Amino acid sequence: MDRPDQRVVIDAGAGATEGMSRVGGVQAVPRVLMELDFDPAATLAHVGVDARLFADPNNLIRNALIGRMLDHCVARTGREDFAFRVGQHARLASLGLVGELAASAPDAGAALRVIARFLSLNDGAAILSLAAKGTQSSLSYAIYEAGVEGTSQIYLMVSAVACNVMRDLVGPDWAPTEVRLPCRLPRDVRPFRDFFRAPVRFDSDRLSLVFPHRWLERPPPGADAALHAALSERAAAFEAQASPGFPSQVRRAMRNLLLEGKGSIEAVARIFSMHRRTLDRHLGASGFSFREVADEIRFEVACQLLRDTQLPVSEIAASLHYGDASAFAHAFRRWSGRTPTQWRGSVSSASARSCIEASGDSAMDHAPISSTAAPRTRSCFKSSSASLARSSG
Repeated sequence: MDRPDQRVVIDAGAGATEGMSRVGGVQAVPRVLMELDFDPAATLAHVGVDARLFADPNNLIRNALIGRMLDHCVARTGREDFAFRVGQHARLASLGLVGELAASAPDAGAALRVIARFLSLNDGAAILSLAAKGTQSSLSYAIYEAGVEGTSQIYLMVSAVACNVMRDLVGPDWAPTEVRLPCRLPRDVRPFRDFFRAPVRFDSDRLSLVFPHRWLERPPPGADAALHAALSERAAAFEAQASPGFPSQVRRAMRNLLLEGKGSIEAVARIFSMHRRTLDRHLGASGFSFREVADEIRFEVACQLLRDTQLPVSEIAASLHYGDASAFAHAFRRWSGRTPTQWRGSVSSASARSCIEASGDSAMDHAPISSTAAPRTRSCFKSSSASLARSSG
């Protein structure tokens, strides 16, 4: 059995730090386990998480543990929609200071831009972006941190949180035009369609909630200019304190640009108002080059899509802006030592074995809190960053 890692129980009133996220978004994990008749303490102990962590939404949890924990809960409970159920319990208020700031914004568009700007105070592993095309807007979320397990479950959970945030901002009748999820088609899609009240497209290359642009003009119920100004100053101060290193800032920018169909060094340099050579020089001072950072992001996204979706390799190559599938396959082999198809096959086999092991021990999680927990379950996948390091060594 893994010993619960007490280091994840941290007082974090000021927000998340690099490599960590606030508990607010996943705070309902113990509640959902109890709803399904599983003991939270026994279940979470298997992945080294102390159930007391969830008592305070401002506590921090390591990003690497979030997806692993959700994957474990899915395997233990047999519920594909476990993380999705967790997300349905989270609201705008779950975002803490950032939620308060968004709630006081003059309109929903400003509120979403505030959440995107200060997302790092809640979530240290991903970016949020708001884009418009014609009469439609899309709210997209993308994980950029390397080696995060259980990304599919994280995306399912965040999709529910994002929907609740929109309904808190503009009213309970809000519904998207379409929801796109970078996850495989589940056996039962009804819980997703019923919750979103909209068509849901699985096996997408990104998580996006698409909706008419006019919704962005609606003011939240708590719009308050004076309060918004005061909270903006407070959030900016916390952001300055928790500012990640320059390589992490470039990773965030690169992941966001990939969503927009960009990703060149010139495009990234423009975000930081510097010349491309200056950007590379700043990265070099931290022991990185732009190519290394760009390759890491592309490899991480490729691994997520190969593992979590059934998208053809050619479509994954296109989403990463490669000219053709062969160029992508060549790059992926350089990163991992295997073709995309080989990598996908090995991950599917490892996942099946781990799920069988986890489900075989699930009865232990119905035991009283004082009972002995089941043996440790092997992790499904090796981290992307470790694979990249091995392939480049």
